[in-house]
Amino acid sequence: MYRLVTHFGGGSWALTPEEEQQYIEKIRLLLTIGHTMLKKGYTALDTVQKIVELMEDSGYYNCGKGSITNYNGVVEMDAGIMCGKTLRGGAVATVRTIKNPIKLARLVMDKTHHRLLACEGADEFGKKKGLETVSDSYFVRYQPVETSYFGKAPHETVGAIALDKYGDLAVASSTGGIDDKLKGRIGGVPQLGLELYANNKTCAVACTGIGEPFMRLVTAYDISAQMQYGGKSLEEAVKNIFKEKVEGGLIAMDKDGNIVKECNAPEMLYGYIKEDGSPFAEMYKTPLKN
Repeated sequence: MYRLVTHFGGGSWALTPEEEQQYIEKIRLLLTIGHTMLKKGYTALDTVQKIVELMEDSGYYNCGKGSITNYNGVVEMDAGIMCGKTLRGGAVATVRTIKNPIKLARLVMDKTHHRLLACEGADEFGKKKGLETVSDSYFVRYQPVETSYFGKAPHETVGAIALDKYGDLAVASSTGGIDDKLKGRIGGVPQLGLELYANNKTCAVACTGIGEPFMRLVTAYDISAQMQYGGKSLEEAVKNIFKEKVEGGLIAMDKDGNIVKECNAPEMLYGYIKEDGSPFAEMYKTPLKN
């Protein structure tokens, strides 16, 4: 059995019906690519990396080419990847010149004894390893504005989770960060266990939204810990987290391939491969509270 689930950001997308359908079609295509990889025997780790790379290249999401800027008008990108089999992971923060931060995160995982590189050191390491670099003009620049959080940025952090036919889970995420961030701000994505986590014994989790509450709750690891040490199901563990004050959404998959999504932002764009192998995607709209 192999499964795949992705999210493309939680917030207020404010798309027209036509634009929403265009995004859904793009997601279906990405899911089909990922499903084909898993079917051919690619690992979950390679699959989630590839899906996130494609998101970074598209310019449609808040990662890679489409990253939002900080208040100084500069793109600073974060990314992380983790293997549920080995519990090894790699991450980068405040990257400015590497075209695909998720590739750099994978190199940190595979080619160093570190887990997180940041700032100029991360960019220099990527260049040394031959990763493609780009100029500042490459990025689609979404400028910050001073309004309430939801509704400012066109989209948020992206993520992908896969379970491969070998029984291994993996997760990858990439982001340009929140749109009211100061220079040098590092969110939860590159700090493994906070907004992303994978453990073959339990689950894999990828969050999207305001990072600081997810960081305070050590959200992704907490969900896994509730399952491993508290005997909770994935659905129970996720619901417990959302009883706390988090702003955004998440996707999660347990070791048996069961998928859970949760969101308290106005909208979250996500998709997954159904049991029959077909891609499903939608703009989930959070029910309004009375």
